[in-house]
Amino acid sequence: MSLIVSFYSYKGGVGRTQLAANLAAYLCYHRGRKVLLVEWDLEAPGLHYYFKKDDSIVTGEGLLDLLENYVRMMRANETNPDKLPKIAAQNFISLNDEPKAYRGRRGKIDFFPAGKYDENFSKRVNEFNWDEFKTLLDGNMYMAMLREQLKKLDYDYVFIDSRTGISDYSGYCTILLPDMNVFVVAPNSQNYKGAKKIAESVLAHDYVKKGNRKPYILPILSRLDKNAANAQKKINEFNEEFKFLIQKWDNEIADDILPFVFELYNDNTLLEYNSNIAIGENLLFTADREKQIGHQNFEDIANYFLEPIYEGKIIDFESVVDASTWFDKGYDFNENKKYEQAIYCYLKAIEIKPDYHETWNNLGVIYYIQESYDQAITCYQKAIEIKPDKYEAWDNLGNTFGKLKKYDQAIVYHQKAIEIKPDHYKAWNNLGNTYGNLENYDQSIVCYQKAIEIKSNYHIAWHNLGFTYSKLKNYNQAIVCYQKELEIKPNDKDVWCSLGWLYFIQGQFTTAEEYFFKSIEFPNSLMNLGHIRLWQGRQEEAMQFYRQSLEKYEDKAKFFEGMQEDFQYLQPYGVSEAVYQEVMERLKGN
Repeated sequence: MSLIVSFYSYKGGVGRTQLAANLAAYLCYHRGRKVLLVEWDLEAPGLHYYFKKDDSIVTGEGLLDLLENYVRMMRANETNPDKLPKIAAQNFISLNDEPKAYRGRRGKIDFFPAGKYDENFSKRVNEFNWDEFKTLLDGNMYMAMLREQLKKLDYDYVFIDSRTGISDYSGYCTILLPDMNVFVVAPNSQNYKGAKKIAESVLAHDYVKKGNRKPYILPILSRLDKNAANAQKKINEFNEEFKFLIQKWDNEIADDILPFVFELYNDNTLLEYNSNIAIGENLLFTADREKQIGHQNFEDIANYFLEPIYEGKIIDFESVVDASTWFDKGYDFNENKKYEQAIYCYLKAIEIKPDYHETWNNLGVIYYIQESYDQAITCYQKAIEIKPDKYEAWDNLGNTFGKLKKYDQAIVYHQKAIEIKPDHYKAWNNLGNTYGNLENYDQSIVCYQKAIEIKSNYHIAWHNLGFTYSKLKNYNQAIVCYQKELEIKPNDKDVWCSLGWLYFIQGQFTTAEEYFFKSIEFPNSLMNLGHIRLWQGRQEEAMQFYRQSLEKYEDKAKFFEGMQEDFQYLQPYGVSEAVYQEVMERLKGN
């Protein structure tokens, strides 16, 4: 059965006929397909010019003759379906040179003209009464019959070159006859709005809604000069106007991914303006199989969208995206904390390229962030299976087992990462964290110092080293580490808060206050400022800070646990337990 494809454009001069001709040539010469071109642009026929043929090739009847014969018979009440005029193969005209065989198939391109292009042709076109044809002479029935004939012809494809705009018979070319539509759109608002309106009318038509044909419309942006100042703006506008169409082909495309998929689809189908192609009637594909400049997207349109439909496959728009592009987009989503979209992209990359170890590793990172530790472990192990020396995956595996409090296993994995890459400072830092969880602080310090030795400006290791010294009550060393971290990250509010706390627990409240005010957006800093005001005897001001801190705590119980624990640091400096408990009760009653 032939696949009937209609080529439509809202305005002329956008490259519609050129696309139809070149797709026919590619499919014939490079895929061994048999293509029938049907000239339906009755007002401006010219499809045959692309094959270096002039009007003299038409000696028999064409489409207009077929329709006129039908009208005459219906007017004469000759309505026997078996006797109605049919498409006759003897009226087809060969347009192609003899192609080389492709996988045992030898393609061809035949042409069914609009009619004999003599001095009477235009007059006949203008006099044909489409309203009578449709409403009085049961034209829809005849078109359904023609569609069945076209489907049964010995061709792989039937391409219909439709006329432009809104016409009395455009519904036949865009709705009733084709299996799918190709809408060719130039980069301007008139084309965008007009083509979108026609596309929406196709989808809304009862014939399509009742399932008589698939709602397949392929939008193609054409004649865009990428060097123009507003080129990207026009591409963005096209993407926004027409992206909804591809969900009619593939409803599994998620809304969050749709703009990205359509953007990449457009990259593969955009027919960029090329003066050598735009001037004249040019074919980019010939019988000798040499391809001209600018051919690739023509091929992609045929191979990604026409051929799968012809072969009865489901179109996967995402198949135009290669694994590395899915990976890059997943990375972007991950960086922007859009984790579900990132997972979607990474899984697509893996589907295309199952041995993509980077993707497995990054997917594991997202599952780790989402606390789906079993899934994270599976991904890291898969990355290691593919690439045993993938030290990042070994290190990440260690982090995950650390989260599961399986510290002995975590140490083994971190050490494996370091064995593979001894200067992997992040693995040294993570190993230090694991020893810290086991309260083996001496080993933690060794690991953090090793990380800093490898990368002196690794602020995370300085922070962790400072935290470890504070655990050991070596506050001066801890302050030195935090100050070093501030040299690397001067605006790190978290460090200001940590420094304030170190001075606070040593009773240096005035210095601590300076740091807490620098990090006042943190609930802990607000709580600690309350402590200082309470020590100063300014209870109502203390209450204001406490209330602000309490408001910022999602878990209110954590706030009161912190309050209870902090009393030990205020009691030696004269804050009575009675006053402190009064404050606590007021806050609980608040």
